[in-house]
Amino acid sequence: MWIVRQYQETGRFFRKKLLKLFLILCICFAGLCVLSGIWLASEEALLNEFVQQIAAGFEEKGLFDEGGISFFTLLLNNLYAAGISILIGCIPFFFLTILPLFSNAVVLGAMGALYQTTGIGMGAFLMGILPHGILELPALLVSFTLGLYLCWTLSYKICLQRERSFRQALKEAGRVYLLVVVPLLLAAAVIETYVTPALMGLFLGV
Repeated sequence: MWIVRQYQETGRFFRKKLLKLFLILCICFAGLCVLSGIWLASEEALLNEFVQQIAAGFEEKGLFDEGGISFFTLLLNNLYAAGISILIGCIPFFFLTILPLFSNAVVLGAMGALYQTTGIGMGAFLMGILPHGILELPALLVSFTLGLYLCWTLSYKICLQRERSFRQALKEAGRVYLLVVVPLLLAAAVIETYVTPALMGLFLGV
């Protein structure tokens, strides 16, 4: 079947070109989350201001409606964020995809610090993150990996004038986005909209 072949080729490309970088980014992302969380937990005023900015950003994007999280807005926002993280990799030399990786890690660290410092606890934080995060975070990290891979490929081609096909790299990145990132974000949006709030309610006894 055509779709099976596409996934097989995507798997080979990921293992050959992306896996090592993906694992490095996973470690860096986790480290940034922990370090930013520890730092912000010790800076209460800064933490409160930062969390207010995060909340304002969510409201501005229309992620919440009267009944809770807006599924379609959440999904489109995540697809857009992942897509932009890949596309900015088409700008050589600057490795701009580092910026969304850093900002997402700091946001996650800030939310963890908020739960800890307000006494809600890390258990509630993990309950609010893990159900959808086990799909959403890998999807975003794959997007960050693709962005950095594209930037490296284009920079390498420009500097060394080697026959390294950027067009082929872009094609492969697009296939990974469509076959891996989009399904993961779709499933994550369903869980975050309908499952995570229910689990949080049970956990907190609301």
